[in-house]
Amino acid sequence: MLAMIYQLQQGDLRVWSDVLRRHPQLQTTSVIDLESLPLSAAVSRYTLTLSDHTEPITLLLCDVASREAHFYESFGGHVPLVPTCWHSEHGFDESRSWIVIDEVANHYDWQSWPTETWDQVVGDLAQFHARYWELDVDRYSWLAPRWVFPAAQPAFPAVERILHLQRHEHPATVNIAEGVLAALHHFAVEGRSLLNPLFTSPHTLLHGAPTPDRWQVDLLGDRHLIEWKRVSFGSAVLDVAALLETAVLQSPSRMESQLEELVLDSYFVQLARALEKKQGCDYEPRWMRRHVLPAAQCWYILMRWLPRLVYLWQSNSEITPELEEQIGRVFERLLKSYKLLTMPTPMMA
Repeated sequence: MLAMIYQLQQGDLRVWSDVLRRHPQLQTTSVIDLESLPLSAAVSRYTLTLSDHTEPITLLLCDVASREAHFYESFGGHVPLVPTCWHSEHGFDESRSWIVIDEVANHYDWQSWPTETWDQVVGDLAQFHARYWELDVDRYSWLAPRWVFPAAQPAFPAVERILHLQRHEHPATVNIAEGVLAALHHFAVEGRSLLNPLFTSPHTLLHGAPTPDRWQVDLLGDRHLIEWKRVSFGSAVLDVAALLETAVLQSPSRMESQLEELVLDSYFVQLARALEKKQGCDYEPRWMRRHVLPAAQCWYILMRWLPRLVYLWQSNSEITPELEEQIGRVFERLLKSYKLLTMPTPMMA
């Protein structure tokens, strides 16, 4: 472990003061007291009392992967969504890194967000994507593409097992499970062709998994996005799919179809407005919504849920009624996106 990180972890007031003095408005400040509280094995909160401030500030010291630390070095504090990064260090082989960032407040459970907050959240995401549209990825050697191809075939036995259960206990859902199995076979044979819209879509900087629980909304309406460990580049709708699919699957009663459509409309409209300010951007909203979005939704479900199904099958784990219900929703979402993805495009007259 590097010496400076060790000193910060040990509560060295002088070193903490040096970190804060890098900020132009804190060049004369001193940390006169601090309290530390471990929040997890990788994150500790430090409450700092400053010589020239009446209120303490709270910062987080986090043990993170190298890619996340590089992201905060490059973007932390420069982008409204991203918490300010005060300090970062890398281990000698970059297998581990450390960052000191602002602790941002979250006062609202996402499942109680009103439509206005959803509109603001997807607007923030659209602004972020537009800002880095057609990003020059060669400038960031640490940045990796998001489009790892999902392997569908290992999940066949798991889906067949669930299908067997449904034949006996829920005959009405058999058609859905059979449709999913046929879709998985199609992805196994022609997956790269089916998901090609993702590979040919203009790329931008991605959070990688901006699920609703990673959005922090405070009482003043300020919004931040945390946990950038999957930061990558790829089609913007990969982030949109991660946001919406997680919300729909975790809270189907809250994310009724009407709200989902409003959220999608808002995202594409706000992205178009943001890209209008940039010259020569490659952006075709109808093509992205009709072809790229269902590809992203299929990709997200395949990447997130197929490994879970494989684990259930390999471990012979019990499939509880609650889990079966959730898997049923996953199957319905996958089948809906797959049908849209494979639907022939009408010929223009």
